[in-house]
Amino acid sequence: MERTDQIAAIEEAVDHIQANLDGDLSVDAIADRACFSRHYFNRLFSSVTGEPVHAFVRRLRLERAAFRLVKSPGMSLTEIALEARYSPSNCAVAFREPFRSRPRRRRAAPPPPPAGAY
Repeated sequence: MERTDQIAAIEEAVDHIQANLDGDLSVDAIADRACFSRHYFNRLFSSVTGEPVHAFVRRLRLERAAFRLVKSPGMSLTEIALEARYSPSNCAVAFREPFRSRPRRRRAAPPPPPAGAY
């Protein structure tokens, strides 16, 4: 298989992950879908995207949770955590690392828009 075919397979996997954040996104399931062994797929995915499959999925789910905190005030913190596949307490811990904030604080004081956004 040529490198361009491998990159295309990873791009398809990324599209699948983004479209199915609520589904089974285990490395096994995604590798099977891409017709690669789990080990090889994870190495290939990491080399193309710069992060392992599980970290990529985790990051996208947490980013969606961060978006929901600000844009979906009707959703409870528990609903948002469960949607991201976390218990509420584990979500708070996982949320702190990339966002340097707790979910409740982010909802109360969303971050300012990026410079030059206006």
